[in-house]
Amino acid sequence: MKFLAHRAPFFILGTVFISFLITILSNNETLITVVNVMSVLLILLLYISISKYPKSERNWLSDKR
Repeated sequence: MKFLAHRAPFFILGTVFISFLITILSNNETLITVVNVMSVLLILLLYISISKYPKSERNWLSDKR
């Protein structure tokens, strides 16, 4: 979960971008619904993984690993 917490902004942006592309390019409403639900669930998982760490550990810009 720490991996997700440190890279959450990138996962969220990627998920939103892919969801947006599939929503625009697809004519299949079932696929659009599934992708949007999965995107919301992934963002929820990322939010939960972030909230488990204190703010001092959430600073992904100064992560010097």
